Amino acid sequence: MRNLSIIGRIGKDAAIKTNASNGNQFISVSLAVSEGKGERQETFWYDCLSNNVKLAEWLLQGKVIHVIGTPSERIHEGKIYRTINNAQITFVPSSKQETTTTQTQSSSAPTNDANDDLPF
Repeated sequence: MRNLSIIGRIGKDAAIKTNASNGNQFISVSLAVSEGKGERQETFWYDCLSNNVKLAEWLLQGKVIHVIGTPSERIHEGKIYRTINNAQITFVPSSKQETTTTQTQSSSAPTNDANDDLPF
């Protein structure tokens, strides 16, 4: 099995969708990954799909995330569409302020046995 590990910036807020064949919910989030520098910089877009719908409220435009999953791609009308299926998503702090905020939010989160409120 192939796995792809990438870090990128979320292009737009995550959307919760429903699988038409079995009714299961999943999230879809677009991820921009840039390579190169200056005029040679190129951005690749990935549609990341995950069953962890609890993450949707934290997957907001501009946030940096690390994604590991099974890559696939298809070509339609000359355009390449890249997808990462069964994505495991980890948040990457992009600044010291964001790191502090994330730690504060984590420490003030209510605790329960099921950990239903945690984003991971």
